Amino acid sequence: MRGPDKKLIRIARKLRVNQTDAETVLWNRIRNRQIDGHKFVRQEPIGDYVCDSFAAKGFWLLKWTADSTVNLL
Repeated sequence: MRGPDKKLIRIARKLRVNQTDAETVLWNRIRNRQIDGHKFVRQEPIGDYVCDSFAAKGFWLLKWTADSTVNLL
């Protein structure tokens, strides 16, 4: 398949709008290059998945769980 997967993009947009309180707190801490100048994006479609937060430079991939645990992948 060529080009972006429109279904995954719709899912990612919906996840951005319906984020939890913990996701909002985390996002406010990592946005605007606040961690060593890394630019993070949230709910980014990568392959067949939508990752929670992702920084391409340095390749940081964050996944958080229902109990507000953040995992660096």
